[in-house]
Amino acid sequence: MAQTGIADPFGEDEGLLDVLEMLTPALLGSGDPAELERTLCEEGVLDGLIDVPVFVDPEMRRRFAFWFARAILSSAPLPASRARAGALPKPGRRAPCPCGSGDRFARCCAPLVPIMQQMVPHLKEPLWIALMPHLPLEHVREAVQRRRLDPEVLVAAAQRVGEVHRKPRKAAALAEIALEALGLGDERAEAAVEVLWNMYDELGWRGRKTGLLRKAMAAGAPNVRASAHHRMATIAADQGRFEAAWEHWEEARRIDPEHPGLGLLEVTLLVSQKRLDEAADRARYWLRRLERDGSLDDGLRRFYETVARDPGGMRLVALDEDDPLRRLDTVLREAAARPRAWPRLVPPGSPEEAEGTAGEDDGEELRAALEAMGIKLPEGFDLGELEAGGSEELEELEELEELEEEFAAEEARLLAAHYPDGDPPPERVLVEPERAAECARGWREVFPTHKPFGTRREPFEDVDAIWEPSQAGRWLAYLERHPEALDSLDVLDDLALAVESHPIGAILGVPESVYDTVLERAAEAVEHALRAHKGPARLPWGWHENRPALRLLMRLAQRRREQGRADEARGLYRRLLALDPLDSLGVRLALINEHLRQGDDAEALALAGRYGDDVMVETRFGEALALWRLGRREDAREALAAAHRDSNRYVIPMLCARRRHRPRELDEAFGISLGGKGQAWLYCEEMGDVWRGTPGILDAAREVARATRGAR
Repeated sequence: MAQTGIADPFGEDEGLLDVLEMLTPALLGSGDPAELERTLCEEGVLDGLIDVPVFVDPEMRRRFAFWFARAILSSAPLPASRARAGALPKPGRRAPCPCGSGDRFARCCAPLVPIMQQMVPHLKEPLWIALMPHLPLEHVREAVQRRRLDPEVLVAAAQRVGEVHRKPRKAAALAEIALEALGLGDERAEAAVEVLWNMYDELGWRGRKTGLLRKAMAAGAPNVRASAHHRMATIAADQGRFEAAWEHWEEARRIDPEHPGLGLLEVTLLVSQKRLDEAADRARYWLRRLERDGSLDDGLRRFYETVARDPGGMRLVALDEDDPLRRLDTVLREAAARPRAWPRLVPPGSPEEAEGTAGEDDGEELRAALEAMGIKLPEGFDLGELEAGGSEELEELEELEELEEEFAAEEARLLAAHYPDGDPPPERVLVEPERAAECARGWREVFPTHKPFGTRREPFEDVDAIWEPSQAGRWLAYLERHPEALDSLDVLDDLALAVESHPIGAILGVPESVYDTVLERAAEAVEHALRAHKGPARLPWGWHENRPALRLLMRLAQRRREQGRADEARGLYRRLLALDPLDSLGVRLALINEHLRQGDDAEALALAGRYGDDVMVETRFGEALALWRLGRREDAREALAAAHRDSNRYVIPMLCARRRHRPRELDEAFGISLGGKGQAWLYCEEMGDVWRGTPGILDAAREVARATRGAR
């Protein structure tokens, strides 16, 4: 808001905006001041205007509403008034008061007029913001051109239209008008660029978003160019390209070393790379510097103090006080203090397994099994018809049973390759404690998304609904009423997805204090069940009861790798392969990479050999790299040729290129395909430094690629 030099009689602008938005229908409708008065006199409406102590007495409330309604109408930038403000009534002191009390003006409302005169300057900008979702763009553009609407106010309105009213297209159009009026060379344009970026991102307008950043970096005012580099650094970090992220940070510092976001970005990048000691040191530096400059607000102070004290816990502190993720953190901490019930391992199809579905009829059990595999049945779908037989669906199920027999035969062949010296350990399924299983069934009624389909990390849809306030309130209240639900691996699986999908993850990463607690609680439950079981056991992915546990252990392994705890990550990967040797989740791919990164080439080669039919790039190219490093050069060349031919022909060109360009397909919904450029790019980003650090391997790879082209 622009400063007027008059003390604001309303106090907080947010309360005034809420009141004005209540009046919007009347303002855009009849424009009758009497209609505005009636709304203002309703119980609680004027309570939003703090610091105006005239609303206790009903008669005073009525008089204030009379004059306030006219002050609003005189200031409202409606199309009919062409954005010109009118004037308040000015009756003579002895004239009848316009409010209708019957008293003379001097004895009635005369004391209110100075208050209203003070209010009018404060109403113009909030009225623009309150009415903006409904005003025609032509009207807004004309008001800006005639200098009746400050572009900075328009930017504030655009932000509210996008974030509060959820109209990103309108918000983008408003911010574009503001940016057109200001120009990128104006330092005030930074806020407009920020709003436009966010709206383009929400709308999926990638081309406009990229074009805006390029223009801002090339032609903006120093703070605008620095802000654009901040954005580019964040994008690069999200993609794991930290070298590029730091290059953008250095450029931002060179352009505008006093930019308020510089320290925030630096510390965030350090935390994201798990360089926690450096992050704490730099947080202390920025805390001292900003305190000395007098430019440290409360939010930044909390951020830097938290990182300086505990870099790993900084993300949760960055949240608003009422964010539901804080509430989940409290639920988990309280659950840690109560006794736990543990899952058990039982043979598939045993009476013990049936106990986990007690209280369900056959139809409910089938529906639960399908939904656990990520198959959402349509509302009203009659499972009883399937069980009765005679339908087309039954014939399809019979075909699936035949296919299942073929899969079983192939599974037996693969297991024989994994256990050449004896029989594989017996199959088992994880059965939840009775009370936890009951809570898990109730949980499905309140948690707003279903399980991922197949081996996907998240469902195709409904993920955004998890943290909508009304939805989050429901499932959090359920956990508070039923803490035993946290003994269920099924529930913990959903909570891991929830924490990963929280909006803060895209900005700062998931908060360790919540995410790690969920994953460690799940791992403890699985280990307890394995210790209690007599002898080794397998937990095949094919049994839907095992999928939450396997997904959670995979998440924990990936988490440990991100945290630089490589030995723990490899231990978890090995555990997963022992539990599910057919490896539905692709654990072997991550483990082969880890073996090669740690120099355990023989282990990498042995693991690749266990999956001889695998065509994934990690397995086949990893095998070639391991052979080369073990001195088996001819075998390595043959493996390279086979990988180039059968796995992915883009990997070698990308490994050998001086600069790699990120494929567009990575930004598409189903962009990563086997043998495609996206798969090759991801592998090169992950393992390119290991290949470049192996003497001679890239020369051999170039020869293989040339020979392959010649053979074609």
